[in-house]
Amino acid sequence: MRFYISFFWFLVIAVLHAIPGQDLDSLHLDDFFQLDKLVHVIIFLIGVVLSSGPAQKRYPVQWKLIVVFFYLFYGLFLEILQGLFFQGRFADLLDWTADAIGVFLGL
Repeated sequence: MRFYISFFWFLVIAVLHAIPGQDLDSLHLDDFFQLDKLVHVIIFLIGVVLSSGPAQKRYPVQWKLIVVFFYLFYGLFLEILQGLFFQGRFADLLDWTADAIGVFLGL
């Protein structure tokens, strides 16, 4: 069950990264989260926490390394996609840095 929850969160992160920039303005996310970077930290922290249990069961020795590398590359991949394909979005190295901070805090 934890695997399905972590996979669902994996998809939630992708959807949040794919929302067009102009739609974010209408959602008024700043009312709930004062800092965009904090949002990145939190969603990746949650992703790591949710994925750690299933990864630990499947890869008992290397699970930390696998989870960290997966989420670091996932965050980088999503930033690249934002820069290349997602309308109204752009790649931001500081967003990826916030993702990485969330990964390590979640670990």
